[in-house]
Amino acid sequence: YLEATDRDLTYENKSTIGDATYPYHRHNNCEIYLFLKGNVKFYLEHACYQLSPYDLIIMNPEEMHRIVCDDDSLYERITINIKKSYMDKLSNSTTDLSACFYHRPIGTGNILSLTPKQSEDLFNLCNLLDNAISSTDYGHSLQKDAYLSLLLVLVNSIFIKNTSNNISIMP
Repeated sequence: YLEATDRDLTYENKSTIGDATYPYHRHNNCEIYLFLKGNVKFYLEHACYQLSPYDLIIMNPEEMHRIVCDDDSLYERITINIKKSYMDKLSNSTTDLSACFYHRPIGTGNILSLTPKQSEDLFNLCNLLDNAISSTDYGHSLQKDAYLSLLLVLVNSIFIKNTSNNISIMP
């Protein structure tokens, strides 16, 4: 379990075995959730999805969600929580890095299926971001901003091109 934080950003790379069921909750920040491994149902608002490796889920602070693990298998994920004010600082007049979180109805367009190349690119950016957050080397804060910007550009690009129609398994 690795966690890196500062006041605008929280990055967690978690692995859990056993009971990893969480109640409905929401966050004060936007969340990027990259599912890596496990047998997990993801409840989001009034829907439920069986996750596949490298499913990407984006949520704004208004969206209620929870996780239910169906067995005791290894459950791995990366979560990144970002303040909107931080994304606004990184954005410019032609690129709103928070668009994928707010330019859609609540509870829709949250789950993005990635190509193998997108999965690899996203995972690599996550690792670079984690290293920059954890670092005290010269320029680490600029690297953090740069890697987060690149990650948000990628996530928004995937969101814009997303054609997946994930079907809720909620009865």
